[in-house]
Amino acid sequence: MLLGGLVKMDIIVQKRKRSANFNSDDKIMLLSLIGNNSIILNKKTDGSTNQMKEEAWLKIGQQFNSRAGERREVESLKKIWAKLKSDAKTYRAKERISVSQTEGGPSEVKADPILEKVLDILGRAGRGLENINDCDIDEERKENMVPENASLDLQDNIVVEEEEEKEHQIQPQIIDKMPVHQRRRPLISIERGSSLNEARCLTERKKQELIDAEMRREMELHELKKRKLEKDIEIRDLIIKKIKDGEPLNDLITLMQMGN
Repeated sequence: MLLGGLVKMDIIVQKRKRSANFNSDDKIMLLSLIGNNSIILNKKTDGSTNQMKEEAWLKIGQQFNSRAGERREVESLKKIWAKLKSDAKTYRAKERISVSQTEGGPSEVKADPILEKVLDILGRAGRGLENINDCDIDEERKENMVPENASLDLQDNIVVEEEEEKEHQIQPQIIDKMPVHQRRRPLISIERGSSLNEARCLTERKKQELIDAEMRREMELHELKKRKLEKDIEIRDLIIKKIKDGEPLNDLITLMQMGN
């Protein structure tokens, strides 16, 4: 019994050690295999699609184990891919925040080649990043609508931007090393954010103007009611006085008609 328990514990320890040995080379190899099997990124969940996904994962598992130093189960590869996607989304979110804090300048988040590769795979398929920000979907669609002959104009614009940044003492070699999505998306995001802020400010101003106008109208009505009430009280007091003094009320009736 004791020997059997020790053997079982030794097997568990070995499994734990193997699961912890997933290094950078393994991740890069896995991403390369996933990049060649885009069916995995398909969001459909029907029986036919799920079957193709499972077949793709089995193929990836076979290719991975034929090249890697450590054998991996398909479920283990799936878990690593899920974690890489989650880490990539967090990485991108931090990158966007950093860019917004630097007002469109380079991101201060340390570049991670593996997570950049994950973002590249997800971006090519147009899947997987939709739950970060809805604006990203529109942004990717706009980029996909750019004609091929516009690439020269895009390069010219990048050169102009780099020349302008030289005047602000920004090293051009740093810009050249930045991924393209870091160079373009902050500008699009800032322009969109600026337009949204302007629209919100305009809406708030309109609301405030309507509120102010309504308050002025209510104050004017209140003032008119106050004056009418004061006049009614004054006439009532005069009527009471004239009745007590036995004086005629003809002049008061005329005054009341003029007041109405």
